[in-house]
Amino acid sequence: MASPSPRPAGAQTLPTPTPSTDESPVQDPVKLLQNDDPGISQNSRDVAALRLISGKDPSAIATVVDLLTNAPPASRLAVARALGSAAWPDPDFIDPLTTLLRGRDQASVTAAAQALGQYQDNGDVLEQLIGQAKSDRPADIRLPVIRALGAFSQKPAAQALIDLQQHDENDQIEAAAGDGLIEMTGLENLDHDPQRWAQWFDRNKGLSDADFRNAIISGRGEAFEARLAQHKSFQNAADDLLRNDFWRAAASDRAAILLSYLQSPAPEIRALGADLVYLSATANGAPPGTIQQTRLLLSDPSPEVRAAAAAALSADFDSAANLAAQLAREQDDVVLVRLINSLAPFSNLRAIDLMLNLVGSGASRSVRIAAVNGIRQGGDVLNGNPATKSRAIDLLKSALRDTDVPGQPKLREAVAGALAAMRDDSLFDIFRQLVAPSEPLGVRANALIGLGSLPSSSTHAVEIARNLDDDEYQMRLATVEAMGLAPKPMALPFISKLMDRMNQDGNDQVRAEAWNVLKNWAQSPAISESSLAALADGLGHDPSKEVFVREKLRDRLGQDAQNDPDDAKRRSAAQDRASQAQDIGDLLMGPALNRPAQAADQYRSALEYWKANNGAVDVINRLCGNVERSLLAGNRWEDAADFAAGTIKDWGNDPNLKVTSQTVARELVAAAGSLAESNDPNAYGNAMELFDAVNKMDPRLPADYLDQLTLKRAALEARHATSSKPSP
Repeated sequence: MASPSPRPAGAQTLPTPTPSTDESPVQDPVKLLQNDDPGISQNSRDVAALRLISGKDPSAIATVVDLLTNAPPASRLAVARALGSAAWPDPDFIDPLTTLLRGRDQASVTAAAQALGQYQDNGDVLEQLIGQAKSDRPADIRLPVIRALGAFSQKPAAQALIDLQQHDENDQIEAAAGDGLIEMTGLENLDHDPQRWAQWFDRNKGLSDADFRNAIISGRGEAFEARLAQHKSFQNAADDLLRNDFWRAAASDRAAILLSYLQSPAPEIRALGADLVYLSATANGAPPGTIQQTRLLLSDPSPEVRAAAAAALSADFDSAANLAAQLAREQDDVVLVRLINSLAPFSNLRAIDLMLNLVGSGASRSVRIAAVNGIRQGGDVLNGNPATKSRAIDLLKSALRDTDVPGQPKLREAVAGALAAMRDDSLFDIFRQLVAPSEPLGVRANALIGLGSLPSSSTHAVEIARNLDDDEYQMRLATVEAMGLAPKPMALPFISKLMDRMNQDGNDQVRAEAWNVLKNWAQSPAISESSLAALADGLGHDPSKEVFVREKLRDRLGQDAQNDPDDAKRRSAAQDRASQAQDIGDLLMGPALNRPAQAADQYRSALEYWKANNGAVDVINRLCGNVERSLLAGNRWEDAADFAAGTIKDWGNDPNLKVTSQTVARELVAAAGSLAESNDPNAYGNAMELFDAVNKMDPRLPADYLDQLTLKRAALEARHATSSKPSP
């Protein structure tokens, strides 16, 4: 039975909760969302986002944009979900939501699509949604985008849905396009019949854009009015449940309210109750007893209720056995897909075994694809169970042969991805064949991931890396990912190739993933120090990345200096470590990073080495200047004065190193001069702190430098006194 308002199957809209009076105070939502602590649950982030968004305060717009752009991924997801439920389509949110829409995380894409569906009058948003809906991305990423098109009334949206329904081979895509058309028009009588929808569009496509939109709105209004009249009581009950009885109720009352709907005689209300179980479970925990009642709905007579129950229980790991039991007996394709999707993240061996039964040609295409994707997600479990893994490989290879015909690219792509998750060297020849240009793009990309996942992948580096120059960015991206899957960092020539991709590729994702792989390699104990050095040298255009790699190289050299059994090698490593510390200090002091306090620590480290190892005068003198300059740049006046005093004490009477006293003194005089000429309102106070710190030095600065500072202080105090006098 259809619900009274058009709602795509499985779509979940987070209502804005109104906190009850018995709830305890919570942490500031913005601070919680900005916190990247992995211990903060997704539930807590979702609640914080709802609290921030629900007021629709214009002063919060900039904060919301910043969170969507810069917050941890889990918080970006939470904010997008909240925007999708709060109906706050501010123009400033479009760009960050579009960025999420283009991502690879299914939950974030779903949330972004739902939020962007509220910009019904924005042609640019519609164009973005259409582009993503018709892309060659995986079906599970495209489904929420396709359904979001149903919120629009423009002809291009209808045309896109018709095209998807008519030409996409995937059953789920076809069904989602039908959902979108029904939501757009309200014409439930056309059901999901592609032929009847094509006839409807042919009758209306000649209308002007304005007339087409008016016809859509008029027809939708009539259809909705009829449905609302027929289901008035259900609509009111659902509204009360969502807006009043449930979210506004005291926490202690919510279980009874939700249980009453889960036990309702109306299947629509039972399905809605299951949706609320999911929403509450992912927001702040399902009320007591509701998970158990939802498990009972897995055997409900209504497929809609069973599907909703399966989706709800995806939030409860302890329900895996119940979901698997229903998977073993379920006959409805929609419910089967929902059960598989809910079970897949649980990596339950019993469920994976049941999914293997659905890989063959006896099941529908949508069920087969869902089952294969579920097996792929359970790859780690299968790799720990040799017998089941062997069975999975045999069944997947058989399914792959079944797809070697026209019209099966999505299933073939899914099977290639599942085989990749097996990480079995016996599949090398299959993956090498599937990388061929004659294969569909998604199949080729998954085959590359498969090559990278093999235990012996390092020996196939040439086979993998040759695809770095492929015309399709998806292939270049898959190649980079495959290289990163190798059990140890690849040789230097391949590091250079990855650096070329990071620096020159025209696709943002490829460049970002190339750096991600290189960054992981830099942290691997298996990478050679020569490769680390070459990587650092190749990052000279990007100081933040270069510092990261040089710090890893510095740490490795430090270990060598401590642990290498060869005395000569220990000494060489210690000297190289000092050089790296100095290079890191130079990078940190540069304008791109401007982290002088950390630079001072690196310079000190290098200086301590050369002090202990009879460093050349020019090296020690330069490092003394670097330490002093970085401390002063970081406004660490006391530390700068103490360091200068220590330098004079150590070398002030050394004929060779007496120059260091002059060097640190010159830095102090230069800093005082800069403060005297600065327009910064804090400059005078900083200067006074510097002078006071210098006056406490023991031993003192050389007399001529001390005189210069005394004169600068007197002039600065006189000027300050004059500027502070009130005007007559």
